[in-house]
Amino acid sequence: MNWASIFRVLMTLTLQGSVALVLVALLNFILGLFKAPRRVCALLWSVVLLRFLIPFGFTSPFSLYALQPVRQYFTESRVTDSLVGDYEAIVSGTPEFEYAVAAGAQPRRIRGLDLEYAAVVRQDGKLYPARTLGGTYAPLLVRLWLGGAAFCLAAGLARYGLLRRRVRFAYKAEAGVYTGACVAAPFVLGFLRPRIYLPAGLSGPEREYILLHERTHLRRGDPWFKLAFSLAVCLHWWNPWVWMGYKCLLSDIEAACDQAVIRTFGREDTARYAEALLHLGRRTPLPAVLPLAFGEEDAKHRIRGVLTYKKPAFWLVLAAAAAC
Repeated sequence: MNWASIFRVLMTLTLQGSVALVLVALLNFILGLFKAPRRVCALLWSVVLLRFLIPFGFTSPFSLYALQPVRQYFTESRVTDSLVGDYEAIVSGTPEFEYAVAAGAQPRRIRGLDLEYAAVVRQDGKLYPARTLGGTYAPLLVRLWLGGAAFCLAAGLARYGLLRRRVRFAYKAEAGVYTGACVAAPFVLGFLRPRIYLPAGLSGPEREYILLHERTHLRRGDPWFKLAFSLAVCLHWWNPWVWMGYKCLLSDIEAACDQAVIRTFGREDTARYAEALLHLGRRTPLPAVLPLAFGEEDAKHRIRGVLTYKKPAFWLVLAAAAAC
């Protein structure tokens, strides 16, 4: 695979992922207006993740990509195959057109006509394919992409390592739960053997609420979901949409986890859970690295969501699933 092919695949991934992200964000906004379960909204981000990471997908008659103009846009790779510099267009049906195609020029269809043309340049009486954006700048752009992706990945691993070093003196309180003065806020850390870290001094109902929240994250596989999306961020680091989607994903994951915890709570327990959010939200926030922290996302927004939460009707859950 040459540089131009790598660049073409990369651009296809980022364009398809961006389209999917905008559609999912719009659908999540609509579902939020009807107070649909945030679990559904969080799961929808898996579609965005697949579009950003996998260069092929499943076909569906209901998909936006099933539309002819959209499919044709991504098939033709107009971004990477755009012509640059001076060139000469040779129309099909002429001997020179056959020579140009034999020399490597890509036939291009003339819109509105049943004709094709080949873009070429003449040098010393010979025909050469005209330069394209992908062929001209792909080596430089792919190297820049690799450098940026490596930097983002290294920065994330470094911050992850620093956080592990910060909590290395935490002691085991119970199975899978560690605590100590070195822990600033509750969070989940690790992937093969994830651990829950709690600040020293937590006790009573507040500690139980936080443990229930973090264990819900583990049961649902949220740390691995967040890790996968972090890799998509590293891969598409130059795309502002992927950073925005990552922020929205974190918000939906936390809201979905809050709703799962308080689903069986009464009014008193819900109020205490909101109080725990308020208390932990005042602490120094953790860096937005790989762990999931109890007070990591906007505490004000989450408290409002907890206090106004109502168990959705069955028809609403059904409609949300159908819309997705």
